[in-house]
Amino acid sequence: MVRWGWLRQAAVRVWRGWPQIVEGTLAATGAWVAASVLVSHPQPFFAPAAALIVLGQARGQRTRRAVEVVLGVAAGVLVADVVVQALGARSTVTVFTVILLTIVGAVAIGASGVAVVQAAVSALYLVVISPPGSR
Repeated sequence: MVRWGWLRQAAVRVWRGWPQIVEGTLAATGAWVAASVLVSHPQPFFAPAAALIVLGQARGQRTRRAVEVVLGVAAGVLVADVVVQALGARSTVTVFTVILLTIVGAVAIGASGVAVVQAAVSALYLVVISPPGSR
């Protein structure tokens, strides 16, 4: 005999979590649209990723975390873009330089741990992930 208890439990979890499901889906999609249409970014990966990360943070701290994550991602992308233009992508020297400059800059302005990590991870993605057709 097949037991379907797991299916019922999954359905209950989805029913209870529908606000977060809708919120995450709309936030990520809205961030994608904003970055691709309003800012004309050719590959707006970081905008929906940042939106989902912000939503995953503890409630009650969302506004502050949102600002930290957005600024962290923007700072990381800016630093990485400048360094990649100067040194090229996907090299050890570029990774080292981008991570060092990003973390130093974030710490220097008093960024929280969340913002430092977001800046560094965003910068790292930009350095090590080649755009399609660049290989």
